[in-house]
Amino acid sequence: MATASKSRALFLELVLNLLVFAICAVVCIQVFSTAKVASEQSAAYSALSAEAQSQISAFKANTEGYSPQTLYFDQEFAPVSEAAAVYTLRCETGSDSGLATISLTALMREQELFSLTATEDASQRINTTAKGVEHA
Repeated sequence: MATASKSRALFLELVLNLLVFAICAVVCIQVFSTAKVASEQSAAYSALSAEAQSQISAFKANTEGYSPQTLYFDQEFAPVSEAAAVYTLRCETGSDSGLATISLTALMREQELFSLTATEDASQRINTTAKGVEHA
């Protein structure tokens, strides 16, 4: 009788240990998947920010002759067609009160990641304002 009681206690202990281990594994998987998403988002911000800065530089170098464009990128930030795009960088120009303006909006599957607006005044200085979107 004592042997059966000990084996039940051992079995119960093993089941509880397995349950605790499974719960810890689920928590770890969630943490790692969140970290992967954050890493991919950080890479997107970096790559799209670099391209946006390139477009602002091209705009600054040739304000009058700059032609706005929409650029499309795949998951690895290689240029692709609109249909295959994961990331989009929209460039729009305008003129307001004698200031040349370029607005850039970075999108990931039609969700805004960030936007930049740069204006060039008569002294050829570029002033940039940025707006980022927080993601949960």
